[in-house]
Amino acid sequence: MVAFELDAPSDVQISLVGSGALVTAAIRRANCDDAEAEVECATGFDPSVTAFNQPAGIYYAFIEGGDEAVTVTVEAFSPASFEDSCDGDATTLSADRPLTLSGNTTDLADSVDGTACDADAGGKDAVLRFRLDADALVSAVVTEADAEFEAGLSLRPADCGGAPISCGAFIASAIATDLVAGEYALVLDGVDADASGQFTVSITAE
Repeated sequence: MVAFELDAPSDVQISLVGSGALVTAAIRRANCDDAEAEVECATGFDPSVTAFNQPAGIYYAFIEGGDEAVTVTVEAFSPASFEDSCDGDATTLSADRPLTLSGNTTDLADSVDGTACDADAGGKDAVLRFRLDADALVSAVVTEADAEFEAGLSLRPADCGGAPISCGAFIASAIATDLVAGEYALVLDGVDADASGQFTVSITAE
């Protein structure tokens, strides 16, 4: 068990190395002996666990199982979220840190021109700025959305300016593109001018 403290709201990740067997890793709040305080958990060989947008406070990395000495690494990141523009901070995306994020475009603006990706002008959009520390194949897919909300994805430069790097397929609401290390923006845009709603997007880097 490892105790740690978050000074500000953060995404937190624990990673294991050298477990030598199937183990369970969990992030818990407040009382390390109380399973009801569990935030996230995973079971596997050297598993990694990420909890998004956790409030400041004391947490515990709880490890169960395995016969070998294990190295536990705890990392905190600025919270990842879709924003109304390209002005937000970039969050880290890596093979060890996939993202699954939810949002709602209903009260957002049309801050990014989606016409270059065949979306109608005026469609409300949400922007996730992210950083790659190494070259990777970045994939994103809309896993959930309101029934009447048809959304498309595009990858763009970090400031959202200029031409899109890649446009996703609207029918599948998915995109996959090889990117070099650097900062980028993933934009979710309403296909129609009056399209908006709730959504969930999963993003990976391989």
